[in-house]
Amino acid sequence: MVHVGRPIENPRMRFPRFLYPLLVSGAISAVSLQACSALNPLVGPSETSVPSAATATSSLLLPSPVPTEEKCVRIDSPWVSAEPTGDEGWCKLHGVQEAGSTYDYSLVYPGKWTVTLFGILSPNLRFEDEATGLAMDVFSFYLQVSEERKPELERADNTLSCDEKGNCNPIVGPDEQAVSREIRTLGSHEVLVLRTQVNEISHLRYFTLLKHGEQTAPEDVNRLYVFHFTLPTAEVEAGQHVALIETAETMVASLRPEW
Repeated sequence: MVHVGRPIENPRMRFPRFLYPLLVSGAISAVSLQACSALNPLVGPSETSVPSAATATSSLLLPSPVPTEEKCVRIDSPWVSAEPTGDEGWCKLHGVQEAGSTYDYSLVYPGKWTVTLFGILSPNLRFEDEATGLAMDVFSFYLQVSEERKPELERADNTLSCDEKGNCNPIVGPDEQAVSREIRTLGSHEVLVLRTQVNEISHLRYFTLLKHGEQTAPEDVNRLYVFHFTLPTAEVEAGQHVALIETAETMVASLRPEW
């Protein structure tokens, strides 16, 4: 039995309707615009990598990614806004509900990084450190789950990216070899942390399920978030990117629904 996710309609944005996420055979299936837009590659050569910060607790302790002034790089979009958090070098991004934004979540990030909205129909983000060329993509997938078939975090790496014609491809490519996978707690979130490898490149992904809006039960969720970046395998294994991985994990830990 195939379960179809509910489309997200937002007449104020004047975009075509959202594609339909599917949940197939117990594995989470989701829709991204990979098949519809060159701006939304799930895995591509332009995705180099990104920072990540200390495994955060509920009282998020933010490492200082760069010594900076208290300001954020300008985001040219009416749908999101950012302001300094008060912790040196960090900003908080959130959607602007009054503008009809579908970016209904917030998270912290290094203030010197640039932020790009992409995917057009899905509230996805790309964070980039122009000084180093590092980049991280954040994908937000809408889910509608029946009582019989709940999304399972342990199987989130089976997520499929499907177009509206039903053509699906796995988010984790078939040529990627699993190096490690574990469930961890980052902040208040249970997170599937997956590292895979293709040739000499390591893909690091963080999957977490989040509840938005009014749901019938506390355990209900309607969104899957995937944080994804890549790094040279040799550098990861040599421990050269500990601070970057800590930065990414602080971003994951800070993720919150806004409405």
